[in-house]
Amino acid sequence: MTQAIREKNQASYPVWRKHSVPPGLWIAVVPTSIILHLFAIWFMKLSGGAQIW
Repeated sequence: MTQAIREKNQASYPVWRKHSVPPGLWIAVVPTSIILHLFAIWFMKLSGGAQIW
């Protein structure tokens, strides 16, 4: 009985949700995010917007 329920649930699970994110995407996203954040901090310091430094 539990096997039939399991098969029914697997068959009804949407196929489009079964995917994985390639590691190359993370390798690209993490350094890009760090660079953009550093640029934003540098720009705020340059413009005088961040008075805490």
